[in-house]
Amino acid sequence: PVRHTYYWCMGNVTIAKKIERKRPKTFDLEEKRRPEERKQIGVRRQQAKRKWAANALGQREQADRQLHEALTAFGLSHQNPAIPARQRILQKDLLDSLVIYRPTSRQEFAARIPTLLRDRIHPEELKHLDAILVLCRGAKKTV
Repeated sequence: PVRHTYYWCMGNVTIAKKIERKRPKTFDLEEKRRPEERKQIGVRRQQAKRKWAANALGQREQADRQLHEALTAFGLSHQNPAIPARQRILQKDLLDSLVIYRPTSRQEFAARIPTLLRDRIHPEELKHLDAILVLCRGAKKTV
């Protein structure tokens, strides 16, 4: 039995009354099953969770790969031979940071991308930043 205590206030006097009620009978399917059945159900649940996590990770990796390929193609099509490879906007380190952080605006770019990488970019290359952010924005919607 479950005991409930109810309190009433009447002026300066508090009255407490204990009432006993029987707990309604609940039917739990887990209790009705044998232990080996419960263990099998637990294993199936764990497998489903792992499969879901692997699927989510696979989708993220696929989206990262697609963004990386899109940024690489953009970088190849907008190369300026006069600018050294270390000062390009889509150098390897910066490209990896763009794929990881996926900034969608100039403010996010300034906040998320490390200063060391941002300072290396040639000023002439910054004119492509808005187009790169559009690519990141499109990739962010798919994830």
